[in-house]
Amino acid sequence: MRHGDKDGDQLTSKGVGQVRDSAQKNLAGCLYTLAFFSGLVRARQTVETCLAALGHRAVPILVDEGFSYVTAQKEAEPWMGKPFTALKTEGYQVGQNVEFWLKNWAPALIIRGQILATMRLRAQMLATADGQDCRVLVGSHGPTSELGCCEPANTPSLREADMIRYTWEVDQSGATPPRLLSSVVFRAPY
Repeated sequence: MRHGDKDGDQLTSKGVGQVRDSAQKNLAGCLYTLAFFSGLVRARQTVETCLAALGHRAVPILVDEGFSYVTAQKEAEPWMGKPFTALKTEGYQVGQNVEFWLKNWAPALIIRGQILATMRLRAQMLATADGQDCRVLVGSHGPTSELGCCEPANTPSLREADMIRYTWEVDQSGATPPRLLSSVVFRAPY
């Protein structure tokens, strides 16, 4: 889930409401095994708010910077193109998609690889021997959350408190690497 409305690195009361409403609309009945956040405070607040809205207060919440754009952005922007702030207004316009970020913000290419690798690694690590499904909630930010999508030209940029569900298939024997099956966007109810 992308974080809600923010002030700096903190969710505003509006942002908390957006996350709560989105979780109740899009995730009702989902049971989570584990939760991650990108390392930013607003991403942790997003996970905590979402889990509380679903009644899952005891789910472990861990930081994984692989779900963040911060490191890749700092490394890449000085020599690879426009700063993120210069693209924000255009990148989050209605009708904009993930392909926009991949074409116009060079760090997006690095972050796409990072997000896919992080999800693949976590899918492999969390695979259970009994073959039971494992649901993981991740709190992150845009455009990072959606950069791992299957179809960049057909995946919209996420608005505040929107989410994208990734489904991975894991070979329990470990003979083949985890495979991304689908990515589906769910809009927040506003």
